[in-house]
Parts: sequence; C-alpha cells; structure tokens
Amino acid sequence: MAIKNIKEKELQRESEFEKRIIVFSFLVMYLLAVFFISSVMDVRRFNIPWALEIPKNYFNIYSSKIHPLVNYPPLIPLILGVIGSFLNFVHISLGLRGLPFYFLCNGLVKLPSLIGTFALLLGLKKNGLHSTEIIGLWSYCFFVHRLCFSIPLFGGNLM
Repeated sequence: MAIKNIKEKELQRESEFEKRIIVFSFLVMYLLAVFFISSVMDVRRFNIPWALEIPKNYFNIYSSKIHPLVNYPPLIPLILGVIGSFLNFVHISLGLRGLPFYFLCNGLVKLPSLIGTFALLLGLKKNGLHSTEIIGLWSYCFFVHRLCFSIPLFGGNLM
C-alpha cells in the first residue's frame, strides 16, 4: 500500500513537471513570436511612433508635435513613453538600427498587453482554476475568438 502511494506521488510529480515544461516552452515560443510577428495594425502605425516620440517631447503625450496624435487615455501612452526612452537609449548608445531595432521595438511595445494577459491567467489560477482548465480556456479564446493570443501578439489589450 505504501509503495503504491509513493509510486502515485512520483507519477503525479512527473505529470506536474511535464505540464510545467509544456507551459514554459509555450511561453518561450510565444515571446519569440511577439518580437518577430509584425502587423499593420496599431503597433506599426501608432505604438512604435508614440513610443519613440513621446520621450522626445518630454512626456507631453498630447503634444501636437507627436504624429499620429495620441488619442488614448494617458496610462498606455505613458507606458509606451517609458519603453520609448529605453528604445531611444539603445538606438543612440548601441547604434542599433534597421531590422534588429524594429524587432526590438515591435516586441517591447507589446509587452504591457502581454504582461496583462499573463497576469489575468495567473489571477484565474490563483482563484482556483486548474492548469488544464486555463489552457483549455486560452485555447478556446485562440481558436474561437482569438482574444488571448492574437490581440496581445499584435499589440492590443484585453482590458
């Protein structure tokens, strides 16, 4: 009886480890996709220009010098401005230009929505949803509504 319980616990630990490896590898692939998948939606037209121009205008997010004009509530443009400060620093100090700089911009301006998505999923997990239920919910959103994957991947928000 004791040996059976020990074997069951070992199998359960192995199963949890396998789930964590799958989630971790999915997270790594998703983060790589965030940086390298580009879209013609908001990221290229609005988020990257805002991120690069807001710090140059001393965080005056509604300045008429910023093109295209900022029409969001102040939180998102301020976060993009902080990201843009880092991007301007990298651009000037390291001389990063061209496609590598674009991929860095592309990924970093998407990080706030990506972090928000993962915070939502962690909140669901802490409130009692099991890992397989969260993966199932996330898969449902991807295949049916494409909310959890495509919106943060292209730079939008779930909130």
